[in-house]
Amino acid sequence: MARPHVDDFAGDEYYVDASGGSDLNAGTSDAAAWQTINHAISTGIPGVGYNTTDGVRLNIKSNADHVITTPLTSGGTLYAQLNGGSAWSSAAGFIIQGYTSTANDGGVGTIVNNCGGSVRFIEDSLSDYWSMFDLHVKTGTSSRLIRMDRNCFHMDCAFTDGATASTGDVIYTNVNSSFFRCYFQLAGAMRYSPKFVNCVFANNSSNPIINQLQIEVVNSLFIQYGSANKTAMCYAAPIGCAFVNVGTGTVTYGAYASGSNTGGIHHNYFENVTTPIYISTTKTTSSSIYNNLEYNCTNQSVVYGATNTSGHSCLHEDVVTISASPFSAISETGFTLGDGANLLRDLNIGTDNGDGWSGTLKRFAGTGGPITGGGASTPAAAVRHTRLK
Repeated sequence: MARPHVDDFAGDEYYVDASGGSDLNAGTSDAAAWQTINHAISTGIPGVGYNTTDGVRLNIKSNADHVITTPLTSGGTLYAQLNGGSAWSSAAGFIIQGYTSTANDGGVGTIVNNCGGSVRFIEDSLSDYWSMFDLHVKTGTSSRLIRMDRNCFHMDCAFTDGATASTGDVIYTNVNSSFFRCYFQLAGAMRYSPKFVNCVFANNSSNPIINQLQIEVVNSLFIQYGSANKTAMCYAAPIGCAFVNVGTGTVTYGAYASGSNTGGIHHNYFENVTTPIYISTTKTTSSSIYNNLEYNCTNQSVVYGATNTSGHSCLHEDVVTISASPFSAISETGFTLGDGANLLRDLNIGTDNGDGWSGTLKRFAGTGGPITGGGASTPAAAVRHTRLK
């Protein structure tokens, strides 16, 4: 049974309805919603004043796509748009959130970036503390999505390629920003140093979906599908993740740690890749590589590159082979875990790590979500979560 969610947001609420709203409205209720996100951020909220104590939540209605043709930011900062150039505090952040009829009801709003070329609709290199919840964000005529600064948090969102795919950095973040229970289906990369927890990454291109070496990835699922050959599924040091190639192309490495990557690689599962783990950095010691499992991989050992041939004198555990896949079904549209009899430990994909919740990965599967073709995910149906301000 799903636990009732808690919403203690105490800031100002505003609403955008692309189908039934008007930018001449007050924007303060669903019945008086604005029509465009651009108006809300550039004119509406600045016109009534930003709540610098408790923050602002902009509710994006789920009944129609919210198409953005002009970038939301000016000068690279959201607070320059919303608050007259003054920075907000962590207690007064800005939230963009989907809804169906009332704020925080779990409706998924859709944002399409039609700014063209490689223009991101949020190009924010200075503002802290803004978040996205319950949104499907996709490329349209533009090939990229967002850039954020520090301490930004995004939860229960999907980020996908639409009409235009990119080989560049579709999502660019700064330190201490994170994605929780999000779904990514992108041909381009996510770059710099965010944290991903309980996320799903589906990719059918030869480009790395994660392409920055300081990124932290925990309890997440990587699915490579299609015919493209791929060097690595993840340029990071993953913990508690699964890497599964269901396509016809070759995946050379599952986890690839190099450069400035300093984390351990442990408690991961690899399926149908040539070599599960490749290490080419002396900053990741061999003693931090352990409890990794594989099925149907060609090379079951950790491979060290030239820069680390003299630096891995510590003992480590090579990847352990199991007799069958723990997935009874898996594709980019969904997955089902079996009873896990072949695993030496639990595969915690999609769980909330001890708070008693599960089943977060079905949120964007099937009818109404960005993952097409249906497909049930296990853990089972999506649940609401405790959401703090």
